[in-house]
Amino acid sequence: MLPENEFHAAPIPVKSQPNKSKWYTTDDVLSLTRMSRYTLARKTRDESFPRPIKVNQSNKYSKVEVDKWLKENEEDFKAHDPNKNITLTLTPRQYRHMQSSAKMLECKLQTFILEAAVHKSNQVQKMSQNKYFEDSFII
Repeated sequence: MLPENEFHAAPIPVKSQPNKSKWYTTDDVLSLTRMSRYTLARKTRDESFPRPIKVNQSNKYSKVEVDKWLKENEEDFKAHDPNKNITLTLTPRQYRHMQSSAKMLECKLQTFILEAAVHKSNQVQKMSQNKYFEDSFII
């Protein structure tokens, strides 16, 4: 059993059973693409990923369009190591804050931390493209 202030994150497993309908749910798309919800929302907003449509009051993605996008962008997924594990050590206060934030967003703590890390790394990547990056970067 892990101490309360340690959290071991592993990648979200890809679904093993094929989806036989002509639609993917948001969770299916997240599993297939290994994107965070934030990245998926940003890519659909930027129109660099197929937009969902409402089917029975929930968002669904066209299986044909998503599969086509996956095939066109498969190079992006080869670089990912799905078996990489990460260990984070948190103070009890940090752990409680993250737990309460995840609860407010109605998601698991692992999902919350993963999406927060992806969001932060995207911010750093954008900042690093700024020519004044070295002078202005503060954590």
